[in-house]
Amino acid sequence: MITPFFISQWKRLPLVFRQAFFYGMIGGCSFVLDFCLYLLQTRIFHIYFLIANVCSFFVVGTLNFFSNRRWTFGNNTKTRLNDYTKFFVIAGTGVVLNTSILAGLVRIFSFHDVVAKVVAAGIVFFWNFGMNRRWTFRHQEGPALVLPL
Repeated sequence: MITPFFISQWKRLPLVFRQAFFYGMIGGCSFVLDFCLYLLQTRIFHIYFLIANVCSFFVVGTLNFFSNRRWTFGNNTKTRLNDYTKFFVIAGTGVVLNTSILAGLVRIFSFHDVVAKVVAAGIVFFWNFGMNRRWTFRHQEGPALVLPL
């Protein structure tokens, strides 16, 4: 159970920190799914690592959109095609950044592909959060007070 003290402290945090917390939690869960799909494709089905990266990245995109829309940015209204399109423009740019970093780390710096994928995901997290906060969901109220469990 969440205590009144926690609730009062939660309300005092700047909105950007509350949103970053939710974005990070949803992103962490999405990363686990993305990573599992990537490993399944590369290790079981032997799909080329860059193709597997793009496929797994986009599979979790819709889950990210609806989760972040509701819990991170506090929008419970009907989905607008405009928001969805903006989200996927940013995700598309994110996948290009992610794949470029992954390819550079593997091909140029001889990183193991799994390590490179973790590094790339960490870097692209900041791009995705910043752009979605400023462009896709800029008119949203922010996360719910109680953590969604």
